[in-house]
Amino acid sequence: MSLGANIRRYRKKLKLTQEQLAELLDVSVQNVSSWERDMYAPAAGKFGLLTEVLQVSAGKLLEADVRVGQWELRDEMFSTDNLYQQVLGYIAGQGLPQSMQALPQMMKLHEGQYRRGEGEVPYVHHPLMMAWHAISMGIGEDEVLAVILLHGVRRNCDIMPEQIACELSKEVLQALRILYLPPDAPERKAAYYDGLRESHLAALVRCIDWCNKISTAAVGLPKEKLYDYIEDTERYILPLLEYVQQNSLQYYRAVFLLKYQILSVTESLKRIL
Repeated sequence: MSLGANIRRYRKKLKLTQEQLAELLDVSVQNVSSWERDMYAPAAGKFGLLTEVLQVSAGKLLEADVRVGQWELRDEMFSTDNLYQQVLGYIAGQGLPQSMQALPQMMKLHEGQYRRGEGEVPYVHHPLMMAWHAISMGIGEDEVLAVILLHGVRRNCDIMPEQIACELSKEVLQALRILYLPPDAPERKAAYYDGLRESHLAALVRCIDWCNKISTAAVGLPKEKLYDYIEDTERYILPLLEYVQQNSLQYYRAVFLLKYQILSVTESLKRIL
């Protein structure tokens, strides 16, 4: 491995984001990013501190062939550009009017936003992944995809559903309103998940959203947050999946796939933690 790959590997081993490492070293995030991409090497004055923060010897950090059961960690599992083209192709091919408006609006409103943590993967990767996941499971209805594409606009862009420049049905607008959980309201989770049952669209999209999040939860999250994910899965998500499966029979098989994936990940996390 190169020096940059080793810095990245040991940083991730400590569950540090690039921002956190930069703060500990009193350098910019761009510095850390350039080191990990082997564009530049750390200055001599920072290298010693870097080894201390990463809890590794200079020799190990410089070693070209470090092999301790470590593999490349993919923050972006699939190409964002390819996901966009796949989703666009499906929506255009099926002639889905709301989704055709929602897709460019989503891309525009989230421009310049990145996933929490690394700051390297654009936020739009998440709704695009959800949309293609839904399509791959046979869930390709216009209203479902429109809600998936726009579900993060209120939280991340501070835009109410009614303010989105799209012609959206009452059902889509209702689902977008119900899906919003204020970031400072964890104590209202129980009421929030009960409220999701007022809209089959909101309930289904939340389950797809959770499947996406739990599948990548082990990347960059501290153990405490992983415990929260497991507890929320048991307390809220599995009952919500049962509700969707029993009340939206057209999604019966898709919900089985969601449940299988979510349970597979959470049971694996339980054994690792």
